[in-house]
Amino acid sequence: MTKDLPKTPSVTWLRSKWTTLKKAVPNYTECDFEEILDYLYNTHRPFLKKKTTENVEHS
Repeated sequence: MTKDLPKTPSVTWLRSKWTTLKKAVPNYTECDFEEILDYLYNTHRPFLKKKTTENVEHS
């Protein structure tokens, strides 16, 4: 049965990526989860959207 399930990242990998993302937030140690998400959404989303659009145009 498990062979039919899609592969998912390990917990360790996910934790590592989350830690890296949090460190992009000023004073992340003093922020709660919602504040971190809000900051990342508002600061990094426009960059990622632009990057995604550029990749689609160059395909």
